[in-house]
Parts: sequence; C-alpha cells; structure tokens
Amino acid sequence: RGTPIQLPEFITPKGLANVLQCRTVDVLKVLIRMGEMPRSSEEYLDKDLVDLLVQHPFFARDPKRERHLELDRYPRPIPEDTSHLPPRIPVVCIMGHIDHGKTTLLDSLRLSLIHI
Repeated sequence: RGTPIQLPEFITPKGLANVLQCRTVDVLKVLIRMGEMPRSSEEYLDKDLVDLLVQHPFFARDPKRERHLELDRYPRPIPEDTSHLPPRIPVVCIMGHIDHGKTTLLDSLRLSLIHI
C-alpha cells in the first residue's frame, strides 16, 4: 500500500519520523498507544517494533486524512457573529520564576473585588 521505504538497521523515533515524513511526536504517540514507553526520541528502536510502526494505520498515506490533519493544525477563524456562542469566563495564567512575586500578585487579587 503505497511506496516502499528503505529503513536503516538502527533507527530512532526521530529518524523514523523523517523517513515517514511526519512529526516525531506522532511516532512517539503511536508507540505509546502500542504499549511501548519510549524514553526519548533519540533511543534506538527494535527492528520488529519499527516494522509494526510503519504498518500502523496512522502512517497510511491517505490524501484525505493528510488534508484533514493540515486543517486541524490551525485554529478555526472566529465567526463574525458570536452571539450564538456560550459565554466563557476568561482564564489567566500567571507564570514566572521562583520568588518573583507570583504569590504576592495572587494574594492581592484574592483581597480585591475581582472574582477568582
């Protein structure tokens, strides 16, 4: 099914992703779904495991699926009329290094009239 690919004797998930023309994270996700727990994208894979991986349906070359994946990579545009959408509470994430005032800022918000 598709074009045959030439695989080296030893290959990492990162190298396999390059051969399959997909993202490394996709190879790692399929590995995890198959019950394998890769330690890194640089760890060499067993030849039998690679054979199973390349036959996995996720890596089948289906133009419809690839077009669908391309569409999912980008967020949908915001509609002009948002009146039909449910109201959402804004979410704020406060990030920073240790001892740079995050807790002080949160304490100030808790004591203010802002609902958290």
